[in-house]
Amino acid sequence: MNKVKVTQDQADAIHQWRTCSDRNDSELVETHIRGWVLESDLSLNELDLDDFIKALYIGYEVEPQFKVGDWVVRENVITKITNINYKLDSEGAITTERFLSWVTDNHLRHATPEEIAEEKERRWWSKHGRENWELKNGDVLDKRNFAYTVRAVDESYVMFNEFATKKTWDELKKDFKVACFAEKRLDKGESK
Repeated sequence: MNKVKVTQDQADAIHQWRTCSDRNDSELVETHIRGWVLESDLSLNELDLDDFIKALYIGYEVEPQFKVGDWVVRENVITKITNINYKLDSEGAITTERFLSWVTDNHLRHATPEEIAEEKERRWWSKHGRENWELKNGDVLDKRNFAYTVRAVDESYVMFNEFATKKTWDELKKDFKVACFAEKRLDKGESK
């Protein structure tokens, strides 16, 4: 029979009960049937009875919490996992674009979808040498396949050449995409 795959929280709870309590395995099975109530043990309720019994009597393996390509947060920095080097005892190192962390590092967590979207946007703007939504005169934005050329940038709005159109930053971020930055425009090259 194969070992059961459990989460790190489930492995911690099983280990805690087996090493720090006077209950034997059959008493733990009875507790599992009734349901776990302590907050530190609630993850055990996610295991069905067969898997819990197998974990106790056959053994278990901890599912890796992180995998290559996951977006994670450490010290308020959002980064991506580039390599994981697990040893046989499940300890190892996680390499990200910015950090080297131990697998057991409690300061590493998965990034939320919102954090990932913000970081992707920040990286896109940074790749083009700009801060988020840093617009300059001559930038071309697109809204539903219509080009708008930035004429003036203000704290509360952006003015376009086309029809003296003025848009707030909220409207801009919601409805517009950057088509071309001013410094990359081919139609503004020097004439020979």
